[in-house]
Amino acid sequence: MMKKMNNIGSSWLGRMQIPPDLAYQESVITFWGKREVSIENYRHILEYRCGRIVLLLKNGKLCINGTNLIITKYSQEEMKISGQIHEITFES
Repeated sequence: MMKKMNNIGSSWLGRMQIPPDLAYQESVITFWGKREVSIENYRHILEYRCGRIVLLLKNGKLCINGTNLIITKYSQEEMKISGQIHEITFES
């Protein structure tokens, strides 16, 4: 039954032409090389240090490890992080 509801919801969203990130409130992560990352639809900051930033997403955590990491843009909808990015991982 639940699978049928998901199929109905997906087909309805397709007809309405609503982007999946808006419909399902998924996070959107955009990279600009190894120096900048933008995150949309995050919940809040769990950890903020110059070598590590951890964000809570709807479906888990996003961990960004690097050097001289700073948050250069911060709003309810979007965050931009700059610095030397070494590793990005997702945790459930």
